[in-house]
Amino acid sequence: MTADTRAIIEAYKLASRNLSPALCSAYVHYLVPDDAIEDDLLEAYIEVAAIGLVPEVVQSVEAEADRLAQKWLTDTRDRKNLSDEQQAEYDRLEGMSTEPERVSLVGPKTGQAETKLREADGTETLLPVDTAHLT
Repeated sequence: MTADTRAIIEAYKLASRNLSPALCSAYVHYLVPDDAIEDDLLEAYIEVAAIGLVPEVVQSVEAEADRLAQKWLTDTRDRKNLSDEQQAEYDRLEGMSTEPERVSLVGPKTGQAETKLREADGTETLLPVDTAHLT
């Protein structure tokens, strides 16, 4: 059976939009061995395109991804001991959530605040400070 390569690629792109480009690409790399020929790659694109066009499969993948993300977020609710990079990754994951997530408020490690007011003529005056302010 012959198929137009452009049609296969377009179907693959549609599947990528339904599932995710990263997931589709990873599955193609899983299916295609290192010593593959072009036909093997085309077969993998066809398989991914077919999978991505089945609504039940897309819904199942999305549900499993949500379940796994919820588990990760729940397991790492307390992130105070994580590095800034790791915290940023979890914050990014929370930002992609389809449901609002509970987050812990963490005080900044360093803070910066204006302490002087610069006038138009260049002179500076100290800003008033309340003794009850947090430091």
